[in-house]
Amino acid sequence: MKKPVEVRSNFVGLILKDARLPAPNHGHVVLANSAPVLLYQISKHDTRILVDVPGKLPSVGTGQLHEYLLKTVLPDLPSSLQAPFKAALNSPDRLKTMPNSFLPPSVNRTEGLVLLGDAMNMRHPLTGGGMTVAFNDVVLISKLLSPKVVPTFDDTRLVLEQMNTFHWKRKSLSSVINILAQALYSLFAANGIALFYLSLTNR
Repeated sequence: MKKPVEVRSNFVGLILKDARLPAPNHGHVVLANSAPVLLYQISKHDTRILVDVPGKLPSVGTGQLHEYLLKTVLPDLPSSLQAPFKAALNSPDRLKTMPNSFLPPSVNRTEGLVLLGDAMNMRHPLTGGGMTVAFNDVVLISKLLSPKVVPTFDDTRLVLEQMNTFHWKRKSLSSVINILAQALYSLFAANGIALFYLSLTNR
């Protein structure tokens, strides 16, 4: 059964130069009024910022995205990050965007095809759980399709049986990470007084 990919938001990525993070050498999630903003230092002078933009991405070519980042996101950032963020917006570098997708896994019933990691199951990248799921998929599939269990891939029936087993065995880990990622994003991207009071308790 084919399951549709759901895109609830997009990340817009920029590199901030010589930004002073509130807690140096730590990752940050800013609970902005619009949606969460992720920051983490990637070198001595560079900090990557990923701005979550809910819904349909504003047009890049017409300047709508630039205006959204300037007027909606900038005021919610910590004061130490506002000048580097504005400078990054005014740099000649192209804004990089990527969709944040959710794709529930399906049992693989296609002969000759094996899908692992994000190719078969995606969740919002807020928690960074994608690599954990992918590595777990590799460990599981290496055991289920090992030569001791499946002597030859010509035995299509046995391979598909093992793929069915794989689908259910991976759930003990992937379901937890999927639920956590989607639930946290729904909470952090929520608008309203409840999120405001939640953010106050974490300051």
